[in-house]
Amino acid sequence: MKFHSVNIFPCGLRLLVAFALLGVVWTVYGDALPDGELATKLESLRQTQLKELCPGTAEQLIARTVVQTTLSLHYNYQPFTPQLSSQWFQGYFEMLDSNKNFFLQSDLDEFQEVADTLFIQNSRRVQLDFPYQVYLRFLERNREYVLFCADELFRPQDFTVDESLPGSRKAEEMPWATTVAELHDRWRRLVKNTLLSDALTQEQLAKEDGEKNAKPSRRREDVRVRTVRSLISSFRVRTEANSMDILEIYLNAFLQLFDPHTSYMAPESKEDFDISMSLSLQGIGATLSWKDGYTTVSNLVPGGPAARDGRLKPGDRIIAVAQSADEEPLDVVGMKLTRVVQHIRGAKGTEVFLTVLPEGSGDVMIYRLVRDQIVLKDSEAQLFEHQVPVDGWDRLARVIQLYLPSFYSDFGARDRGDKNYKSTTTDLKRLLYEALETGPVDGVILDLRGNGGGSLDEAVALCGLFSGNVPVVQVRNQQDGVRLMRASRRVPIYTGPLMVMVDRNSASASEIVAACLQDSERAVIVGDCSTHGKGTVQSLIDLREQPQLAKSQALLGKQEPGSLKLTFAKFYRINGGSTQERGVEPDIIFPSFLEYTETSEKNLPHCLPWDEIKPVNYASQTELRKHLVKLQGVASDFMTHDPGFSEYATEVEAYRQLRELKELPLEINARRDYRSRDHHSVQMIRRFQPKRPKEEDEEPEILKSDEEMLLEKEQLPQEDVVLNASLAILGEAIKLNQEDDNAFSIK
Repeated sequence: MKFHSVNIFPCGLRLLVAFALLGVVWTVYGDALPDGELATKLESLRQTQLKELCPGTAEQLIARTVVQTTLSLHYNYQPFTPQLSSQWFQGYFEMLDSNKNFFLQSDLDEFQEVADTLFIQNSRRVQLDFPYQVYLRFLERNREYVLFCADELFRPQDFTVDESLPGSRKAEEMPWATTVAELHDRWRRLVKNTLLSDALTQEQLAKEDGEKNAKPSRRREDVRVRTVRSLISSFRVRTEANSMDILEIYLNAFLQLFDPHTSYMAPESKEDFDISMSLSLQGIGATLSWKDGYTTVSNLVPGGPAARDGRLKPGDRIIAVAQSADEEPLDVVGMKLTRVVQHIRGAKGTEVFLTVLPEGSGDVMIYRLVRDQIVLKDSEAQLFEHQVPVDGWDRLARVIQLYLPSFYSDFGARDRGDKNYKSTTTDLKRLLYEALETGPVDGVILDLRGNGGGSLDEAVALCGLFSGNVPVVQVRNQQDGVRLMRASRRVPIYTGPLMVMVDRNSASASEIVAACLQDSERAVIVGDCSTHGKGTVQSLIDLREQPQLAKSQALLGKQEPGSLKLTFAKFYRINGGSTQERGVEPDIIFPSFLEYTETSEKNLPHCLPWDEIKPVNYASQTELRKHLVKLQGVASDFMTHDPGFSEYATEVEAYRQLRELKELPLEINARRDYRSRDHHSVQMIRRFQPKRPKEEDEEPEILKSDEEMLLEKEQLPQEDVVLNASLAILGEAIKLNQEDDNAFSIK
């Protein structure tokens, strides 16, 4: 688990000292942990008897079923070998402590004798003593860490020393500490980073107050005291893990060796999964996953609070949660995902404060969000109309932008035979017909940016709206059986110039649509250097229905076994190539902030590789793509000469350079520079992200975090320069399409 104490609580009481800003030792106020409540809690923690949990028959049955089912049914078949067992052994330690801040190499060495035999195939028995013993050691190391930090936080700190803290990705590549002294040095730097980050935040706020000749906006408890409180609270939460919690972590360390999307969900996790799939959910509108001990944002629900706010994005890691600006944030690093979700979810209109480690950033931010009701309507297709100038025309071209946040379908209504059931295809048909009835449509943009996928059937049907009865995608299973899916619509609704916009967050069903329309030459694809690259299919298996457990209900007792999400198939384009790992490469590529984040499929550990199968017979549908070189020229000219796009490209390059930094400086001047660049990049990413509809209702005035106030001070209006460039390219495509039609009519 990435126990990132890094900058967890950057907002706090303005320190009651005069900081010398250059070349001197910085000393925080106070030199000892105050007596009283905290001292009592720390002594209680020191005396706590840690109890090792013991797995029972139910846990053994569940573990055996998960391992055997995966070995026999997973798409990426591989036998259980000593090498696979050794990877499982290592993966479990890394899942508990991926930043290598707790375990020593000697801890791994002590358990090495079982590394090659975590599953005995002859007896079909999973080694379960090992994970529970290791978790006990993890708690011991975690307690040592809390006690060390409680002391170190109140020691003088020298911020003029040229040293740094490894970034999270560099930390993952580091070896385990070999000595206690080496481990303590890592802890010392984490503490120093927390204090330095807070000091810089308070310095900036004090400067703001001075410029405004205003009183400090608020006073809060000393960051050191709050950090100690949080560390104690987090340790207590980890000691409350039950037997199934540990089993879930252990089994997922095994399952991740097959691919990133296969996972085991204990009963509590399955319950939360069911809630997240509901069409109505009160929360922030984000799908969360548990990755390397972090609660990580997978995607945002279109129209939800997080999407409307615009700061939280896929890949960001939530490391603490508070219910108000004055509440002590709860450290959630390493906490079971279902419990984190319980803290984030809440009634409509209430607020939640998330301490976030942005993807690719070294400094954390605190985002205040107001919970809302998340409903299917927020993910519906939407239409926007644009007037685009075309050379030689005496009127503006009418371009329809169809923004599609997801591929949705009301399966219940469909199964009941309701002909008017809600779905992506029915909504798009309605929007297209309505647009065509009000006048000529010269061009259409299908905007799939940020679309994480959804219903495969809807993706296939959507292609039919623009192409008619065409092959769309091939699906191959573990036995190499291939099924071809094709659109059933005989006649397309719209046959004119078509453009598809994608980005790195366009995944799964979005990639199928883009790939089909590209391979059949029906549309020009524009966007990031590639889409997400998720070309696998998962199925949810209720373990109660598995034969080996169905026969052993008496041995399970009251213990529910949970569910297994298993990858069982893979998508392939009609040209034979997979959408897995590589995604879809657009015909015209724009620079993008997302290109320098590590949020695509290829960045996930153990992702399945790209490969190809036999292509299907398909025909080209339009002459438009023969003009691709001309359209690429228009794109290049726009990116070079448009002032807004030039500024955007400059900011993307600055972000690339920032991402190349592997370490977080702990020297004050270097950190000021890093912090300034980092905060600027957050502003620019938010400024240039696609414009999306926002609620008109004003939110009540709520006390905001220090970082939120600093960021909003220089917030600039959003500008969708990528859409502007796409409209210019489509304008040229419309002209070329008309010239082709005229030439044809002359013949």
